[in-house]
Amino acid sequence: MLISFRVKNSRSIKDSVLDLTCTPDKAIVDGKIQSLTDTDSGAVGVVPVMSIFGANASGKSNLLKALMNLQHFILTNGISMREPFKLDEVSQNAPTEYVAELMLGGQHCEYRLQFDDVHVLHESLYILSGGERKCIFDVDIEEDKKIVSLAGDFLECCGADYNFRGPFLVFMYKLQNQEDLKCLEMPEYNLMRDVFDFFSNKLSVIDNIRGQNIVGFKENEDECGHVLKVGDVLREMGLDLALATYQSMQSDDVENCINYYHPGANGGYYKLKSFKEESLGTRNLLLFVQRVVDVLNKGTCLCVDEIDRTLHTDIIVFILQLFKSRKFNKNGAQLICTSHNPCIMMWLNKFEITVVSKFCQVSTFAKLSKEEFGVNENTKLLEEYLDGSFGGVSLMNVSMFYDDGIQEL
Repeated sequence: MLISFRVKNSRSIKDSVLDLTCTPDKAIVDGKIQSLTDTDSGAVGVVPVMSIFGANASGKSNLLKALMNLQHFILTNGISMREPFKLDEVSQNAPTEYVAELMLGGQHCEYRLQFDDVHVLHESLYILSGGERKCIFDVDIEEDKKIVSLAGDFLECCGADYNFRGPFLVFMYKLQNQEDLKCLEMPEYNLMRDVFDFFSNKLSVIDNIRGQNIVGFKENEDECGHVLKVGDVLREMGLDLALATYQSMQSDDVENCINYYHPGANGGYYKLKSFKEESLGTRNLLLFVQRVVDVLNKGTCLCVDEIDRTLHTDIIVFILQLFKSRKFNKNGAQLICTSHNPCIMMWLNKFEITVVSKFCQVSTFAKLSKEEFGVNENTKLLEEYLDGSFGGVSLMNVSMFYDDGIQEL
């Protein structure tokens, strides 16, 4: 579960944070950060939904792109896709830094990665508990390639072999095949493995909902009788689809892995000959709902850029409610999305809305729960946002459409 994500020097973001907690400060109950999806105590904690709003070219997509770049850097073991802020010389030559706070296996941890075009400059993993920080590893190339760790066995295992080209996290993960190493039996190593697993298997970042492939996903009555099913979701959406099931991808043609049927005009069920005969909206919906259901069942994190690009507002609201529901989201799944459709604000609260504003070409992210916005239960979020009270809207010169005579009236 993602608690927060901080980005420094990436595209239009110089230094800003996406905060997914329900309070300005981290809310801890009995020593653990609580999720709205796994407790009935009413305790505040990490939100299952975060919607990001802002004008065109404000930087919404840049934050998700930064999260995608961090994931890519880890999965490729150090191949950099970084794009620093290019509108001043200092930032062009400065490193990029990502800081992700995570809740994994009941442990609150912070993973930090700073790198340039060639090396990892600084990387660390800490456990955060009771206001204290316990170091799992801390790597700094500027201090003569010094590795600091509270677990001394880490140094014995790998201190001389790490070359700072790729993440130390990945280096340690690859040691799992060497069963004779003592550090593989340490609890600290298990946390490192969980962090790697989050970025490799439990985080999905997609830049749009078009053209997605169904890879390794299979749903049938035997295996999924106890979990949320795609067909059930589609029927509850009230669409002209009676059934949709999915099998593992057997070829490049998506129609070979989707079974979908329409109710006939005079009874019975019918399937078109080709998936391409369906409308673009129907194809996108079938693919996207599959991804949503998979994420909800596995309790992972899904990030979507411009979720409203081909989906109706009612469908988007339905999907948001699935993630916010304790009944259907039992495993702590999260949805982070950007949108140009402010109407969905009516189904969100101030902790689930982040507004992006851009000043002097620099993007800043602000959650509506900040005191400076003064949002309370009586605030009409949609009206206030469109009026520009929260920022994140285009400041268009509408007077250009009127002549002097109309302006006088």
